Amino acid sequence: NTIPPAAWSSGGNLNTARSQGTGAGTMTAGWIVCGSEPSLSNKTEEYDGSSWTAANNIGMSSRLVAGAGPQTSAFATGGFTGPSTVVTSVYNYDGTDWTAGAAQPVGTYGQGSFGTQTAGVICGGSAPSTSNYLTTSYEYDGEGWTASPGSMNNGRHYIAGSGIQTAGLIAGGHDGGVTNYVEEYNGSTWSNGATSPDSRRGGGLSGPQTAALYFGGSGDPGNRTDTAAYDGTSWSTRPSIATSRRLIAGGSKNGTTTSAWMAGGQLESPDARSALTEEFIGDTETVTASTLTTS
Repeated sequence: NTIPPAAWSSGGNLNTARSQGTGAGTMTAGWIVCGSEPSLSNKTEEYDGSSWTAANNIGMSSRLVAGAGPQTSAFATGGFTGPSTVVTSVYNYDGTDWTAGAAQPVGTYGQGSFGTQTAGVICGGSAPSTSNYLTTSYEYDGEGWTASPGSMNNGRHYIAGSGIQTAGLIAGGHDGGVTNYVEEYNGSTWSNGATSPDSRRGGGLSGPQTAALYFGGSGDPGNRTDTAAYDGTSWSTRPSIATSRRLIAGGSKNGTTTSAWMAGGQLESPDARSALTEEFIGDTETVTASTLTTS
């Protein structure tokens, strides 16, 4: 039996370095859109596991945007389109084109997001109309929004999210300070999960609620290289990323703890946008056939 150790390795660079975007998908079918170049971006790129390819632009230039879903059934929403302008715009992606969808109820930035285009969730974030860190969450069916009956236990923004509408996971964020809050969503209510090993904001999550990988982001002070895995009950340490980055532009929300990617983000030094992609391969086992004889 051969068991390669878990590790991060270099992937193909983004065509456009950026932070504060959104993205999801899997190792071989990822996507990323929007962000800060530092000019506001409307660019879309798709990942095939080795390289990024420019795709059709979205209809807004935005940063701190939320989004989720596989490459052929994704959505992106909200964020800043100007120094103090936050939008409610929503766009659906089919793997080729972005089309305008129903506006989200409140213009928000830094939200958590997970699910798919036809069963998506956005949660938390902040809105210029209020000084509060929001606890509200909304469900999306590809055509309209419904307010969730459940509120998050801890309002915040710069939240990492992954999972599906009936089994979602969010971690970290900022509520005036960097947090280690973890919450789980069951399709109607939020419950607290085990707090993450450290406090961070603007990180990334990959995988389902009971098998997720948490990476990147920043604490106070400094960017994080730490990676941790969550099994729905507790956290365990995984190999660190090579280059610390915060406000990650995108990550494989639809990936797993054994197959994930992260791309873009803000570097610590120099303070610049990154085009780097890193890929995570977890512990895998290959069984070699043997010949058995009896007598």
